[in-house]
Amino acid sequence: MVKNAIDFESVAGDVDRVAKVLQSGWCQGAYARNEEGSDVFEGSQSAVSFCIVGAILTMVDDDAREDVRDCLAQTLGIEGDSLIGWNDHEDRTQKQVVSLCLDTAKMLRGSTPL
Repeated sequence: MVKNAIDFESVAGDVDRVAKVLQSGWCQGAYARNEEGSDVFEGSQSAVSFCIVGAILTMVDDDAREDVRDCLAQTLGIEGDSLIGWNDHEDRTQKQVVSLCLDTAKMLRGSTPL
């Protein structure tokens, strides 16, 4: 199956939004958590922290989520569905997750649309 051309600048903007929400609050073991640390729906008004996938679900339009996920995963050299495991690794830090997003956006801005 041939995938539609990727607009790298648009995906980079989406990844920047993901980074911004993760800078404000990051979590593991749930898509999102409230101030008390309880699991909440990533779209909930009470969500204050997100895992990388929860941030994607919250900040990126449905039709662009797969491209964002795949670009982040490609930066890591993993499959897109492995992002949750990468985020939730016991040694993972918020700084590493945000850095992944910022590095990916920077690389995307240096790319030519396919």
